[in-house]
Amino acid sequence: MEAFRLEFLASTFIVSGYIIHPRNGQVWHLMARIRYGQGDYGQTVQFCLKSNTLTGHDRVLERQNWMLLEKAYTMLGETGKAEEARYKASTI
Repeated sequence: MEAFRLEFLASTFIVSGYIIHPRNGQVWHLMARIRYGQGDYGQTVQFCLKSNTLTGHDRVLERQNWMLLEKAYTMLGETGKAEEARYKASTI
């Protein structure tokens, strides 16, 4: 019960951050991490891709997004996309 409560609070906090800063790639990445932890891999992919459009020159964030995309694609059984994400993470 406590774990669920903490997850709910974290989600609420991040969504509040999205409302305040919708063009912040870090917020989208954090939402992706939460969704990954919840097993929502499709939403993880969407949030990481959105985050990548907002990274600017933040190569660390972009690499983190590609690494998380690799994991999410793997969980979705999309091995080709997972390999592509792994490659992109390694070239940043």
